Amino acid sequence: MNIFLATKNPNKLREIGSLLAATGYTVLPAEQVGPHPTEVEFLANLRKQARLHALNHCGLTVFEKSGLEIPAIGNLPGPWSARFADAVVDPSGWRITGYAPTVRTRQEMSVANMARVLGLLKDVVQPYRAASLIAALLVTDESGRIVFETQARTYGWIADEPRGTNGFGYDPIFIGQDTAGYTYGELDAVRKNLRSHRSRAIQEFCAWLGSYARQ
Repeated sequence: MNIFLATKNPNKLREIGSLLAATGYTVLPAEQVGPHPTEVEFLANLRKQARLHALNHCGLTVFEKSGLEIPAIGNLPGPWSARFADAVVDPSGWRITGYAPTVRTRQEMSVANMARVLGLLKDVVQPYRAASLIAALLVTDESGRIVFETQARTYGWIADEPRGTNGFGYDPIFIGQDTAGYTYGELDAVRKNLRSHRSRAIQEFCAWLGSYARQ
């Protein structure tokens, strides 16, 4: 059977595919994304995305949204993590008030996103650099009906500078509370998947998938 992943991000497709490999399902890209986040809750944005892009595939469709939350800057970048460098931020209330889209490759955007986070935290010292990575999953069936949703979180803090070339997104600046001071960008895929936010969400999904498959 197939599981369709609604993303254009090849890194997510590869990582989620590896986490689901043991299920026997084939993970395929659905390439349905958007719209820009409007809600501060990850799952609220996924529900809106699923309503707009309910897919009539022969299988389940997984909508995934993940990001970084930093309490010191009002839990930004939050659901706007993917294009945070393009977001217009009101620092008086740490609100996103719009976007100024730029043409950047995925890697260029990741570098710009990390630079913006580090710039906003340049005068912030520990323990106020606390952060968490969040992964939200929502699943629809062949009719577009929402049949499962979950959210998982990993806690840690933001490094002073990027370290490591593994992973993607904010991995080079995120130090997990159980990574002995290493960033996620310094961990290999196996060590990251043992503890990551996305891995925890996928584990919950796999537990649900077993009961769904038996129905």
